[in-house]
Amino acid sequence: LPPPDWMVDDITFELEAAPQDGSAPVRAALTKNFARRKPLRVAYLPIEYDGLRPPDPVDAAYWLLRMYPVPGIDYYRLPMPDLKWEGDVGKSELLRKLLYTYWFFAQYQPSEPRPDQLFGWLPRELYNGGASDPFWCPNCAGPHSSRVAFGGLRPEQDIGGPRILVHEIAHNLGAQHAWSPTQQEDGGCFKAPGADIQVDPAWPYSQTPFIQEVGIDLYSNPPVIHPPSVYDMMAYCTRPCVSPHTYRRIFDSPFLQPHVSELL
Repeated sequence: LPPPDWMVDDITFELEAAPQDGSAPVRAALTKNFARRKPLRVAYLPIEYDGLRPPDPVDAAYWLLRMYPVPGIDYYRLPMPDLKWEGDVGKSELLRKLLYTYWFFAQYQPSEPRPDQLFGWLPRELYNGGASDPFWCPNCAGPHSSRVAFGGLRPEQDIGGPRILVHEIAHNLGAQHAWSPTQQEDGGCFKAPGADIQVDPAWPYSQTPFIQEVGIDLYSNPPVIHPPSVYDMMAYCTRPCVSPHTYRRIFDSPFLQPHVSELL
């Protein structure tokens, strides 16, 4: 890969191939525009429920980094006491409590860097999936800050909890749901029949949840090449990657613009 310092503004890549038969070299050029995005700071907070505390999530930073168009991920435990919850888990109430915790930390720890996102981890099996608070969805639960989300560490046949983390925070960054088949239509998916998941009206790949293009995971060792038939991370399906459409949604997020104000 080219050095990161090169990848700013318009960059032209030139390729020259010399045929083995001694004929004239073949040349090709490609110009692309590169724009900077700032690293993403994601703090997490365990949520204790009825004496149960979630285990520390594993590989969460890795999954965020391999899915998002960011140069780095700072994933860390928010230096605040665990959130204790009693009674039923309601989306709105829990999101509001997390947002209150977020602003409380920002007000009383002004010397500490403020996270871009706060994610609450519930004990596994307590909640089916997760929830977020996207600014673009006024009919969703919560105060629509796009700062907080939560999820459960339920065991799954794929990456489990980290997939929920990546999916829910992507909502806060501007991504909406990909089209998803039901579990009866595709065994790799888990959308219930009749469920309204509010598919992105601009989703360009009609009746398919796939990424459409070859995906390259440079953060695995060795790197992994994903075929175009892999599911997009915003679909209700397993083993996700990211499509060009979802990538652009996140890339354009106001939270990732360089020099963005922390008061956003």
